[in-house]
Amino acid sequence: MSQAYPRPPAPPIPRQILGVWATLLRMRENLISAWPREAYVGGLLRRRFLGRWLVVANSPASVRHVMVDNAENYRKSDSTRKALNAIIGDGMFISQGELWRRQRRLAAPALQPSRIAPFAQVMLEAGNELLERWSKLPDGAEVDVGADMAGLAIDVICRSMFSHDLGDRARIVWDSFSVYQDVLGRFGAADLLDLRRHLPNLPNRKVSRATAALDAVLNDVIAKRIAEQTPRNDLLSMLLAARDAEPGKHLTDRQIRDEVAVIILAGHETTANALTWSWFLLSEFPDKLAALHEELKRVLGGRPPDFSDLDALNYTRAVFLEAMRLYPPIHTFSRHAIQDDAIGDAAVPAGSIVIVSPWLMHRHRGYWKNPEDFMPERFLPENDQGRDKHLYIPFGAGPRICLGAHFAMAEGVLLLAMLAQRFVLHLRPGHPVMPQALLTLRPRDGMPMRLERR
Repeated sequence: MSQAYPRPPAPPIPRQILGVWATLLRMRENLISAWPREAYVGGLLRRRFLGRWLVVANSPASVRHVMVDNAENYRKSDSTRKALNAIIGDGMFISQGELWRRQRRLAAPALQPSRIAPFAQVMLEAGNELLERWSKLPDGAEVDVGADMAGLAIDVICRSMFSHDLGDRARIVWDSFSVYQDVLGRFGAADLLDLRRHLPNLPNRKVSRATAALDAVLNDVIAKRIAEQTPRNDLLSMLLAARDAEPGKHLTDRQIRDEVAVIILAGHETTANALTWSWFLLSEFPDKLAALHEELKRVLGGRPPDFSDLDALNYTRAVFLEAMRLYPPIHTFSRHAIQDDAIGDAAVPAGSIVIVSPWLMHRHRGYWKNPEDFMPERFLPENDQGRDKHLYIPFGAGPRICLGAHFAMAEGVLLLAMLAQRFVLHLRPGHPVMPQALLTLRPRDGMPMRLERR
C-alpha cells in the first residue's frame, strides 16, 4: 500500500509568524514552509524584514494591482534576473522595458491559441513513444515518473520548436536545464529579498559546462535554420519570421537563442511537474481516478484522443487544473517596487519586495472551499463560474502572463488522457512525498511509481 495520505501533503504551517532567523532557516530548507498560518487566512501581509519592507499580495484585488493595474511599477527582481541570466540570457522571462515589449510582440503570434492545433499531433506522437516504451516493461515495473514526464515534455517542446526531435541532443538540453536548477535553482531568502544581486556569481564548473552544452545545441540548430532559409511550420520558423517582419527592430541571433531557451525551459519544466503531481494525486484518490476513467471511456470509446476532443475532456482538464492549484509549478513571483505606491490602504515604499504566491493564493482558506483537499470537481464547467481570475494564477497574470498557457493546457490534457487510457500508476509503497520549492515546485524525493496495465 502507498503512504495513504488523508489529503495531499504539504509542509507543516507555522502557527505564528516566525522570527527573522527562523524564517531564513525555513526559507533555505523549503521556501513554502516559511509562510505562517496568517498567510493562508488573512489579507495583505506587510512586514519589515532585514531592513526592507516585505509585502505579500494575498488577495485577488492585490494580485490584480501588482500584476495588472500597476505592473510597470513592479519589476522582476535583480536577483531573479541574475540567477537566470546564464541559462536564458535576456529572454523575455527576465527582460524589462522596451526589449521585453518587443520580445513579447514577436513571440505572441507563435503561441496564440489558433496556432496550437497543428502541435497536438506532435504531443500525441511523443506520448505514443512513451507508451511504447512503458509497454515493453513487465506489469508492476517501477518508473521515475518525474523523469519520464520531463523527458516527454522536453520531447514535445523540441519537436514543436524545431519540427523534429533532437535525438541524443534532446538529452543534452534536458541535462543542461536540470544541472542548472540543481546547482542554482533553490528559491530562498536571497531571491525573495533580492539579496542575490549583492552576491558575486562564483564560477561553477557544472553550470559552465551545462550552459556551454546548451549553447552548442541551440546555436547550431538556429544557425542551420537561418542558412537554409526554408520556413517550416514550427515555433522557430515563426520566431524568425516575426523577427524579419520588423526591419531595423528585429531580435539578434543571440536574442533568438534566448527566446528559444525561455520557451524550452518554460515549456517543459512546468508541464512535466504538473503531470507528475497529477499522477501522484490520482494514485492516492481512487474515486477521482475512477471518474477520470469513466470520462475517457465515454468520450473516447477506446480510441486515442486528438485535438478535437479537448472541449469534451472536462474532468481530465479539471484534474490537471486541480493538480496545478495544489502544486503550482511556479510557486512564487517576486517583484521589486520601483516607486512609492499603495495597495489598498497599505503603503508600499519604493524598494519594497512584493510577493505574489500561487502556493498561498491557491490554498487560501478565505477563497476556496476545503482548499487542502484534492477536488477536481471544482473546475468542472458547472462549478467554475464567478471565480475571480486573479485567484487562480498558475500561469501568472497581467501583461507578463505565460504566453504558452494554452499550449501547456492542451499538452497536459491530451497526454494525461492518452497515458491514463493505458496505464494506472501507483506510488511506491511507503515512499514519502513532499513538495520542494526550487525554481519550480518538484517532489523533494522524486516520484517512483509502479505501472499497471489497464
